[in-house]
Parts: sequence; structure tokens; C-alpha cells
Amino acid sequence: MSNMSICGCCGRTTDKSFPFCPWCGTSKVLGKDKNTEEILAQNMADKKYTEQFEHMEEIGRQIDELEKELSVLVLSAEMAK
Repeated sequence: MSNMSICGCCGRTTDKSFPFCPWCGTSKVLGKDKNTEEILAQNMADKKYTEQFEHMEEIGRQIDELEKELSVLVLSAEMAK
């Protein structure tokens, strides 16, 4: 049998003997009332959603900056006429 396990929070592989995940620091001791696979799947879905949301926010910031730059360019072009 393998001495590796999967962290229920970040999904990375860790040594089974570690009480905490060395990657995210989460305790690997899970409650007995929840299924580990369900927890892992939900945490991975939450992480993906968070990453997508942060990416969309960054794109929004970039668009705002481009709009400001475009406004300056349009104003400069109008003033040069």
C-alpha cells in the first residue's frame, strides 16, 4: 500500500504520517461524519471557482486601465486638431 494520501483541502499528495498538509497547513484529520472524497471534490470546485473569479476581476481591472488610456489618447487626438 502507498504511504501517500490526498489533502482534503488543496488536493495535493502528502505523506500519510503527516497530521497536517505541508502545502496548505490544513489538518488531515477529518470528521467521521463526512466522506473524504466529497470534501475533496467540493474543495477543489471551490478553489477552481475562486481562481476563475480572481482571474475575471484581474481582466476587469485591465479593461478599466485600457479604457482610461484610450480616453487619454482620444482627448490628445482631439486637442491636436
